[in-house]
This record gives sequence, structure tokens and C-alpha cells, in this order.
Amino acid sequence: MKKKMQFVGIIIVTILLAFISTYPAFFNHSFKLTWDGPIHLWRFEAISDALRNGKLPPIVNFMGYGNVGEAFNGIYPWLTSLIFVIPRIIFTNKPLLALFVGFYLLNTLTILNAYLLVRKLSENYWIKIIGITLYQLNSYHMMLLYSRDAWGKHWHIHFFH
Repeated sequence: MKKKMQFVGIIIVTILLAFISTYPAFFNHSFKLTWDGPIHLWRFEAISDALRNGKLPPIVNFMGYGNVGEAFNGIYPWLTSLIFVIPRIIFTNKPLLALFVGFYLLNTLTILNAYLLVRKLSENYWIKIIGITLYQLNSYHMMLLYSRDAWGKHWHIHFFH
């Protein structure tokens, strides 16, 4: 029974931490982008458009203002960026909601990944809770997500390392 309650506690903490670390970025029903943000969003739009039409994303993407900006190749991490693309396909008329859901999922998976690490370091329930909380709310994690808009790379960093 104690293990079951601790499992439920971890789930509740995960849901709350993911919301706490996502909602402030969308507080005024907007999302502020840095210089890198539009590049990711243009790529996500190209991927979601292609998948909506039953095709793979193009090998070369011409992104930017009027499609005369920069060219990105098809290797750009679009598979790992599906965490943002799939909500965009589902919420076709609500791009901000899709972005919020993508961030929420990313933060949830980041917390799960942190938990998988912390449980190897300690058996103590409270140390696990403190560990995932400290990792999730640390300034570097928040800076990558909301100041640098390093979304494609962020997923690689947290899930595959």
C-alpha cells in the first residue's frame, strides 16, 4: 500500500511540476519568442503540414520571411520534435494551445527522465521528490526552454543522455 501511495504521489508531483513549469510562459495567452524560436516553429509547421497531407517533411526547407530566409535540411531533428508537431496536427486551429501541450508533454517527459535517474541514486521517497523538483525547476532547464527556445536539441539532451 505504501508503494502504491508513493507512486500516486510521484504522478501528482509530475502533473503539478509540468504545469508549474509550463503555464507561466503562456500566462497572457501569448508566447514570447527569441531569435531561434521562429526557426523551430517554421520547421514544426512544415513538418505538420507535410504529415497532414500524408507526406514526409521536405528534404530542404526554405524558412523565413516569404520563404526567402534560411534553408534547413531534412536531418534537422524533426523526429524528436514530434512532441510539438503532433499537438499541432491535433489542434489545427489553435497553434498556441498546441505549443502549450507540446511544452507540457516535454516537461512531463523531462520529469519522468529525471525520476528514472534519481531512483537509481536513492531509495528515499522524499529525496526522489526533491531531486525531480530541483532538476525540473532549475534555471538552466528553464533557460533552454523559454529563453533560448532550444526545443529540438532540448529533447535530445534530456531523453537520450
